[in-house]
Amino acid sequence: MCLAAGLAGPLIGAALSGVGSLISMNQQQKDAQARAAARNQELLKNLKKQEGFANEARGLFDTRREALNPEVQAKKLDEAQTSRADEFIGQFAKPSTEGIALSGNAPKIVQSEFAKRFQGALDKNKRNAQNLGRLGGFGQVLFDNSLDNVGLERGIGTINNFSQSENALLPHLQGFAEVEAAKPPSGVGSLLTGLGSAFGSASGSFF
Repeated sequence: MCLAAGLAGPLIGAALSGVGSLISMNQQQKDAQARAAARNQELLKNLKKQEGFANEARGLFDTRREALNPEVQAKKLDEAQTSRADEFIGQFAKPSTEGIALSGNAPKIVQSEFAKRFQGALDKNKRNAQNLGRLGGFGQVLFDNSLDNVGLERGIGTINNFSQSENALLPHLQGFAEVEAAKPPSGVGSLLTGLGSAFGSASGSFF
């Protein structure tokens, strides 16, 4: 009987140690999985944000590209030139007949020549205004396009800054998430392993 007890003691100790090691390994594995899952979750959040930044920047670029469409630019140029021409036509001094004595009894040829020259002056002023309008409208469109391009550059630059900031924060956020998700060992495995070792040692001493 003593022999049987002497043989059983180490076996029981080994069994307890084995179970304890198995429990500890299982808990460590779950802890590692929880930590990895937490880090991956933060990574997925970051990727989602990066996708949003990319879509926002792409939207700004697409909007600007559509605005630079030849048809859109042609319409914009036409409107700008027409608007400028109207402004210049309004600013140009129209020929005046003030101070010109023209009797109603003047020969028709004189009246006709006067009307012809007066109309010619009006037409010349109008042509000048239209030419200035075309030039001014062209310059206005170039200026507006430059401002819009600068706005696009600044907009995309701001989005890139936010994107880089989120990437810089990612390792820290993953670290915090990992700490919160950590599953410390319960101690049961270590306890059983210790009991197994102690039981085996005690069995050897007594038997």
